[in-house]
Amino acid sequence: MRPIVAIPGLPEALDGVIVAQLSDFHLHCDAGRDGSVARAIAVCNAERPDVVVLTGDYLGGRQALPYLFETLRALKVRPVFAVLGNHDYRFGPKWRRRLEACFSDLGIDLLDNRAAFFERDGARLWFVGVGDGFTSHDRLDDALKGLGAGDRPRVLLSHYPDLIEDLPTGQFDLALSGHSHGAQIHLPLLARIALRRSETTYDRGFYRIHGVPLYVNRGLGTSGRRLRLLSRPELTLFTLRCPERYAAGGATGPA
Repeated sequence: MRPIVAIPGLPEALDGVIVAQLSDFHLHCDAGRDGSVARAIAVCNAERPDVVVLTGDYLGGRQALPYLFETLRALKVRPVFAVLGNHDYRFGPKWRRRLEACFSDLGIDLLDNRAAFFERDGARLWFVGVGDGFTSHDRLDDALKGLGAGDRPRVLLSHYPDLIEDLPTGQFDLALSGHSHGAQIHLPLLARIALRRSETTYDRGFYRIHGVPLYVNRGLGTSGRRLRLLSRPELTLFTLRCPERYAAGGATGPA
């Protein structure tokens, strides 16, 4: 996917910035170089976006951590900002610390309830990362600490998309999430069951919640059954535009 997102107030220096989103790897020990995650990373390297964001759920099992390290080591683009998902908490604090160390060793900036920025020609694009809302690890006040009203635009990174429903209006200019896998097996009855189990109403693509454009990435891996149907793995490349320069007049969505 290559959506164009027009953001009011986007500084001219940031017009045309490309943000790549990768989500929901769910890597297993038998992950190969021809797997969906490896292929997406190869495409990402070839596209050379300005920023990469990772929106949670990296491991399908504890023992896959070395494979995650090797897989992410192939990602050559920097900066990379990441947040954790519900599966990243399920293995307990010991393994979460190992996952955090993996990111640190690779120069990936884990935004665990904090913010960081991408800068070009003195203009800053803020990424505000919150812990997983599905497992109640989100602390928005901590994530926004130190940010003033003029620290805009802001992109919210939240693995769990439904978190945006509880956020104050006007805090963010774009939100990027994962979690639902596009329902993974996108047949009517099975999709409804999958979304209910994931406690989400957002399966894929763009939504507008409280005036904020939310994009839900289908992800790259699988949870439960290692099968996808009518929900292909996804690498998303967003192009951020100034509304004044974008002919759609501020509309948000695929070009």
